[in-house]
Amino acid sequence: MAESDDVQFITPTNRLKMKVGGGGDGPMKIDPNAIKRAEQALENLACDFDDWLQENLEQLRKAFTELRADGGDTEENRQIFYGAAHDLKGLGSTLGYPLVTRISGSLTRLVEQTSEPLAPFMPTIISHVNALIAVVGQAVQDASDPVGMQLADELEELVSKELSA
Repeated sequence: MAESDDVQFITPTNRLKMKVGGGGDGPMKIDPNAIKRAEQALENLACDFDDWLQENLEQLRKAFTELRADGGDTEENRQIFYGAAHDLKGLGSTLGYPLVTRISGSLTRLVEQTSEPLAPFMPTIISHVNALIAVVGQAVQDASDPVGMQLADELEELVSKELSA
């Protein structure tokens, strides 16, 4: 350390606080109209959620078809498939489909924890893809749907068994 033991603390400007209101010593004041506008914007986007989910599901199906084709179990196809499943995992809950997140999470776990060819795991992968198609096709948005929960539980258990074998 230098000759002086003095320490200087620098507090960066909190730009977010400045934008939403606040600062000073009092409580932050958020404009209720800004909240209403944000909620309305989100509501306007909600009609696009199912389209976004369908597009991502279609990407997964396409990647799955390539992966399953003769000679398709390449590192490139595997990464594309994994990426499509991972995207669904992230989008599911965000777009109101928590079971999609759960099932995709199980699928990505299987792919990322398996370094060997995926052919022996194909029945499990097919089950996951079909489950995702069913959940989205039936618009199962309730995380506590008994059939959806049982399906997700069984798929997760199947992946755990296959990974431990």
